[in-house]
Order: sequence, then structure tokens, then C-alpha cells
Amino acid sequence: MNVYYQTSQAQVYWDPALKAVVLRWKGFAQGKQFKKINDKALELLKQKRGKKLLIDSREQSVIVQEDEAWLSKDWMPKAVEIGLKYSALVKPRNAIPKANLKKSCFKMGKLPYTGRCFIDMDEATKWLSSIDKTNVQECYTSI
Repeated sequence: MNVYYQTSQAQVYWDPALKAVVLRWKGFAQGKQFKKINDKALELLKQKRGKKLLIDSREQSVIVQEDEAWLSKDWMPKAVEIGLKYSALVKPRNAIPKANLKKSCFKMGKLPYTGRCFIDMDEATKWLSSIDKTNVQECYTSI
């Protein structure tokens, strides 16, 4: 694994086997930190001309309302413009971040790309690996 960007809150790297950017959350981030981490994921997606993003949020904390709005209004359109087509999200382990994520996804509405949620990393990677073989149309409704 070749780490592209790392802080105490998250790690961003390219997984050549998945042909995907991986964003692994390790804790709470907000404001400038949160935006920089997410922007680094897009920067790497663009650099690699990738179409897939794996978000490992098992250790992620809550997302504050301002960052939630930024994801929806700024980050998502930019992600689609760069080429994001598929996103796999591994759900947080803790109940409060999981409930927060569910609320955030509900507010965002229909995603401008194909997204799917998972409880474990293996299932998420299997799904992303199969993307080129199938045409799956699912949203973050199962959080």
C-alpha cells in the first residue's frame, strides 16, 4: 500500500487490485481537516483516472452539519466531474456515528453515482472488484 495522504484522522491511498481510491477514517475530523481529507481522495482519484472509491468509516466519528452540507453541495458534484462512478462505504462500528451517517445520507438524497453500504470490508471489496463485470444500481438506503 502506497499512502498518498495521512493524518491522525484518516488515510488516503490507491488500491491497485481494486483500481480504487481508499479513504480510511481513523477518527473525528471537521471543517478544514475534513475537507482536506476528502479533497485529497478526489485529487488521487483524478490523478489515477479512477472511477471507484472505497470509504472505510468503521472508525469514523460523527459528521458535523456544515461538513455534511459541503459534501452534498461541493464535494459530490466535483467527484462526479472528476469521474467517480462507484462508491462502497463500510459503515461505522459505533451506533452514534452510524445514526449520524444514516441521517446525512438521507439528507443528501439520490446520489449522482452508484453507491452501496456494507458492514464489513470484505463484502465492500468484493463488490467493487465485481463492478466491471456487473451493472449494479443501488443507493445508500441500507444504512
